[in-house]
Amino acid sequence: NSSIMGALSSCMLGNLWSEALSLLASASGLDAGMLGASIVSCQRAGRWEWCVHLLQAMPQQALEPDANTFACAIRACGFGRSWEVALLVKSQMDQRGVQDLNSVAQSAVEWTCEVSRVPSPVSHAFYTRMAPKE
Repeated sequence: NSSIMGALSSCMLGNLWSEALSLLASASGLDAGMLGASIVSCQRAGRWEWCVHLLQAMPQQALEPDANTFACAIRACGFGRSWEVALLVKSQMDQRGVQDLNSVAQSAVEWTCEVSRVPSPVSHAFYTRMAPKE
């Protein structure tokens, strides 16, 4: 598995998303690092659909994505201007109880909404709470 992980890391750095997916398909005994590296490869290539697909495949492999993995998929959705999917991914993260201690996923949601030119749900809630009461 270490040789596959090394190859996946090279794919990640070289923007070789399809090669990363091929390596992943041929690997036995997947781990979170392998899937995470593949998600990063797809994100860097603008393949947000694959990022979300791989993220959703993790529990099927008895693997739990962390906040950084969710954030990577959310950010990929931003590159694709798919803010609705990004919000669904963040919702799934929250439902699974994944802790976003450094707010990386929340920041990814806010960036995705910004580049998609839609109000961030967090900003909207903040401004609604701060608005003067009549």
